[in-house]
Order: sequence, then C-alpha cells, then structure tokens
Amino acid sequence: MRYLRKLGMWGILFFALFCLSVSPQSYQGNYPFLTAGVNVNLSTAAVNGTDFTSEPVWISRPGCGDKVAITVTFTRAAGTASTVDFEFQASYDGGTTWTTAYFVNLQTATNETAVSNVVRKITLVNVPGVSHLRLYRINNTDAANNLTACNASVSLATGE
Repeated sequence: MRYLRKLGMWGILFFALFCLSVSPQSYQGNYPFLTAGVNVNLSTAAVNGTDFTSEPVWISRPGCGDKVAITVTFTRAAGTASTVDFEFQASYDGGTTWTTAYFVNLQTATNETAVSNVVRKITLVNVPGVSHLRLYRINNTDAANNLTACNASVSLATGE
C-alpha cells in the first residue's frame, strides 16, 4: 500500500512539473483586414471587392505556428439574437489564389455584450497550411438593426 502511495505522489509531482514546463500560447500584433470599418445595413451583406477592400494578412510567419486570434468588432444601436457573420478566404500559395475558408467563419449575435455599443469578440482559430487570410464577407442577418464600423483583425501565435 505504501508503494502505491509513493508511486501516486511521484506521478502527481511529474504531472505538475510537466504542466509548469509547457509554455502558454500568446498572441502578438494586431493586423486589421480593413483600413476603416464598413457599414452593413439590416439583412444585407458587404462583400470584398464590391463594398470594401480587404488587406491580405500574412499568417505563415516564422515562429507563429498554425493558430491565430481573430478579433471582430462592430457598432450597434440595439441588437437581437440574429447574427452578424464574418466570412474569410484563405490562400495556401502566398496570396495568388483564394478559397472560402469555412473553418474561419465567425458568428456573433448582434445583442452580444457591448461597451458603448461596440461589440468586440475574439476567437482562436487553427489555420494549418494557410499562408494568407483576408476578410471576404460581412453578413448582417439582423432585420431590425444596421451595423456600423464593422472590421476584423488578426493576431499571430507565438511561443510554440
């Protein structure tokens, strides 16, 4: 019985040391997709190339790993449970060709907690093999509220 207790104590000690040795993930930089936020009227969408021009952001920088933190922001006068959807495109070849990145589409309710009517939501996203990201479309499904100053930015992972 004493042997099992000692073995258990050593196991707990090694587990604790392992947990302390794993460096936490941190994120650096704030790279906006748009130079200025766009307005999206109720029940409409704003599209890259038509309503705004998205800056492609270089994701695959040395030491940054395959994770990013994407921050979406918008201003609302009111809100409902309807969503605003931020859709992205990914490039795997240095920004030459683009494909819809369904794994990066972010939704948030327009009645999400806001400070001075500004909603800010941060989501961690895995982007394995992606060289660049760009904002593709902002879709306001709220039939009662216009949204202003819609934008998104990305921060890159460090410490991997």
